[in-house]
Amino acid sequence: AYELQPPLERSELHAHAFAIIEALPPDDPDAFAFELAGHARDAALALPDERKRQQMAEREAGWLSRAMQRARANNSYQVALECAERLLENEMADVASRHSAAVLGAEMCASLGEFPRVPKLLERAEELHVGADPILRANWILSHVNAVLLPRRDYDDAVALIEESLQISRDANDHLTEARATGYLGNVMARLDRRKEATECYSKSEALFRELGHMRGVSTSRGNLGLMYRYFRDNDKAESAYRESLRIDREIGNREGIARHLGNLGVLYRETQR
Repeated sequence: AYELQPPLERSELHAHAFAIIEALPPDDPDAFAFELAGHARDAALALPDERKRQQMAEREAGWLSRAMQRARANNSYQVALECAERLLENEMADVASRHSAAVLGAEMCASLGEFPRVPKLLERAEELHVGADPILRANWILSHVNAVLLPRRDYDDAVALIEESLQISRDANDHLTEARATGYLGNVMARLDRRKEATECYSKSEALFRELGHMRGVSTSRGNLGLMYRYFRDNDKAESAYRESLRIDREIGNREGIARHLGNLGVLYRETQR
């Protein structure tokens, strides 16, 4: 029936479909979000009414945001990147959504090995957060540190920027960004061979993630702690941290984390001839 409808009637069917699906509980699986966003874009092109075209573009932006985050959580990096690229092109998407798309797009490019694209996406994010919500800058800082400063071993600038991110997140009472920034600071401290400070950062980060019920963050904190222990040849503690991270990621179904921790355990066992 959909295929037999003229473009204008199709757009009305889209509007009904969106109204029904958006009424579902927030935790309801939204496997069709990406496809529906595409339908919204197609329908918008056929609408002669500018106001309705804008409404469809707004719907596309909402569904792309939702699909992008779910794709990232499910380790579907290519889909997440495509969502991010389309969000950046959507003029009806708000600044926060486009900023998130630019930052996540940079992360996805790095995960997919498309490193030359990372700086441009981060520059786009930096342009978007100027004069906007400071928490956007706090999150951009973490991506910039991870993608640009750490590979260059520019640790002084990294620490200064992370401290700025921490201050912004604390002022905004944004505990998730604070937890992430604290973990990033731990990564820098570990690279500087400042073991005590790194351990403190990882412990604080893990505690914040636990308070938030963010088990993926807890797993990442434990895994980073394991990496630091292995670097300092504290192999028993490294194995314990890796196994705890592995247990958490198996419980929450984080396949990326499972593979990473198994790989880290394999490296540890090879180095200790086990």
